[in-house]
Amino acid sequence: MFPSLETTMSTFAISAALRVEDMNPGLKGIPIKTAERLAKRMSERECHFKDGELLCQEGQPAECAFLLRTGKVTVEILQGRLDILSDPRCVGFTPLFCDKPYQEQMRANGVVHACKLTRQDCFEVFENDQETYKLLRISAMQV
Repeated sequence: MFPSLETTMSTFAISAALRVEDMNPGLKGIPIKTAERLAKRMSERECHFKDGELLCQEGQPAECAFLLRTGKVTVEILQGRLDILSDPRCVGFTPLFCDKPYQEQMRANGVVHACKLTRQDCFEVFENDQETYKLLRISAMQV
């Protein structure tokens, strides 16, 4: 009925989630305006994963980060630990901002709906604001 309102509401919800330290320690202290810029891009990048589909592969370069909106993800960590994450949850932001490979493998456990942020999105969002991007990278490296 009001598509522009849906995007605005989604942007504010994503922005709030990005600023919750327990959900996203890699973006600790992110300024509100920066979170809103990232959230706006993410609200335009909804994606869906089928049961068993990979979100990210251990050892591969981090090209995307996700905010899980609905569903569960099985996470296999290097040391053989297995976790189940459920919505809402931010995943992949620390390796994305640190230019590190993923340290885990994440697979959809049932159908998962998420919002995605890519490396290219970061370049475009911070094209004219390299100082903020550097601060985010420093914050992510401290996790």
